[in-house]
Amino acid sequence: MMSGFLSESLIEFGLCGHPDKLGLIKSVAARANASHSFLFHGPKNIGKFTCAKLLALSANCLAPADNLACFKCANCQKILNGRFEYLTVLNYKFGEIPIDDIRNRIISPCMLKVPGSIKSVYIINDARFFNSESANCFLKTLEEPTPNVIFILITSSIDSMLPTIRSRCQLVRFDEPDLNDAKKYARKINPEISEAGLDIIVGAAGSIGSIVAALSDKNIARDAEALMSFASKINTGLSAFDAAALIERAYGGEALKTAFGDFCSENVLQLEELFDKIEHVCLSKQYLRLMIVYSLLYLAKNASRRDYQATCHELSHRIDLFFQSIEAFAADYVSGFKNTMTAAQIKELTEKSKRETARNKRDEFLKIVSLTLGALEKIYVQKAVSKPGGPVASKTGALELIREKIAALHSHASLDGAIKTIAAGHYRDVAANINVELYLERYLMSVIEK
Repeated sequence: MMSGFLSESLIEFGLCGHPDKLGLIKSVAARANASHSFLFHGPKNIGKFTCAKLLALSANCLAPADNLACFKCANCQKILNGRFEYLTVLNYKFGEIPIDDIRNRIISPCMLKVPGSIKSVYIINDARFFNSESANCFLKTLEEPTPNVIFILITSSIDSMLPTIRSRCQLVRFDEPDLNDAKKYARKINPEISEAGLDIIVGAAGSIGSIVAALSDKNIARDAEALMSFASKINTGLSAFDAAALIERAYGGEALKTAFGDFCSENVLQLEELFDKIEHVCLSKQYLRLMIVYSLLYLAKNASRRDYQATCHELSHRIDLFFQSIEAFAADYVSGFKNTMTAAQIKELTEKSKRETARNKRDEFLKIVSLTLGALEKIYVQKAVSKPGGPVASKTGALELIREKIAALHSHASLDGAIKTIAAGHYRDVAANINVELYLERYLMSVIEK
């Protein structure tokens, strides 16, 4: 059994679920696992990087408890504070992993002698950004492992990895934690949220990372009130105005203010950190995105066609404005360093920020379409298994109650038609790398046209 202190420490560290991964980490820390390279794969934001860091901590802890990190010793404190010389984290946001990074940040340091009690850990996130040159260069390092070195590759798309790299790594799959475990974990993060609000946030967030981001948001109390208002209006009558208010919460000025924070207060260029923060803010609003989708599915059958179409347009417009503001802010931020950088460097960084903004914007449109498709499928299933006219069970959660109300407005045929239309178009467009924002309103309009 895990001690109470250790359990609390893991919760504070940010680990929820994945008890099977603790066994792997313990075996590495005990030097009982002969693997020197691991490929952590699974959906985004479910704890892959957290487990990778826990592995680095446990493998180098000076006073491990049951072969897991103590979080208190000198090595643990250095890792937690980002000052451990034998831990290298390579994060990639702006495209391909350059071969020079593999040579200079991995291969060259690997040749240096490591103290016998130390494991030198290299975490590569996201490994799907290998190009053919950098992948083949890294492959040679995997084939001829250096003693006391551990590689942890992280990706949400294992199919994008070269088979030769996959075959030389121990594959470790990550799945979503149990919903009840996630709820208990969420309650420890924010004990002030109401039970109904917590039920909606945990059920709608989509990942443990999104739950943590949401409950850590300084505006969560006000957003939770909006959720409760939304849930009540599903029964009393939700309007296009109410849907617009949800859209404003997800993509309005307050969200932008949180995203930008005080980034201009330091005279240090931190472009990757800026986009990390922007992604974090977007992640924290995942539950609001789903509520927006549910409001649209409600309005599709319980409002005029004009109001529904206007709300769809408002959503698309707000997302577009949100990322226009991000692009403008990033450009101004980079240009603020024009006195310390060359014009060519400024241009390169500005182009990088534009590409990253465009990627985030595309992802946002994709998420709305994906959430719409997922919501339609859940409503279809819930409608199929529920008894027509029967009472709703008292144990039904807040999200199930919302879906129950929406399901009553839609016929099986209309749901089936919308699911088929969106699924066919969405997956085709994603595969073809088409600009999905051009199709968002068409997808949403198919809900009322079927």
